[in-house]
Amino acid sequence: MTKLNLLGCVKVEDEGIKFCGKTFKFLKEFDIGGTGVTAGGLRELVDHGKNLENVSIMGCKRLNNSDDQILIRKQIKC
Repeated sequence: MTKLNLLGCVKVEDEGIKFCGKTFKFLKEFDIGGTGVTAGGLRELVDHGKNLENVSIMGCKRLNNSDDQILIRKQIKC
């Protein structure tokens, strides 16, 4: 699997995002918009998701405007 869309899954939080990053090693595109992920969970995701190229975080209410820098530093499009 290279694409996963969890858009609007509000009950998905850091542990679920971390699980996906660890489990789906070939994941390239991940839409986690509208989930309950925090900056800590996003950091865990990019640390474990070595093949990630594009992660959508639009609508994540627990993230700040500057948290997209977590993705940008790892050269992941957001």
